[in-house]
Amino acid sequence: HLLSRYFGVTTMLEVSNRLCDAARLKVEESKIYQDDNSCTSRGVVNVVNAGMESWSDFDGVSLIWCQWCIGHFTDLDFVGFLRRANEGMVGGGRIVVKDNTTEESELFVVDEEDSSVTRNEYLIDAVFKLGGWRRLGKWTL
Repeated sequence: HLLSRYFGVTTMLEVSNRLCDAARLKVEESKIYQDDNSCTSRGVVNVVNAGMESWSDFDGVSLIWCQWCIGHFTDLDFVGFLRRANEGMVGGGRIVVKDNTTEESELFVVDEEDSSVTRNEYLIDAVFKLGGWRRLGKWTL
């Protein structure tokens, strides 16, 4: 929804059917209807019920936004995703990661409830490097 303000086509990947349905509803609600009942929107938003670990359709993609999802990747799946993105994205493409990190002293922490992994920044950087990427910047809240 946010990215559709800046990009002509946005594809959202989500493994949960329930969250896909909610996202589709949010996208529909965000359309702006004119007095003549014609519809304009900020951009096309495709909601796809699929996981990122096997996604390979990066043709024409210039930005990937990963928000609280990399912890569900194994390191191997994460590297594979990054390599496929690097090979398939538009030149100069970017990946934004919004996620939690561990303290420097902890390489990673496994959440026993959902089996996710929280990595420290050095491990995330190493995985990105193996995938053919490098960090351009960092924001911390």
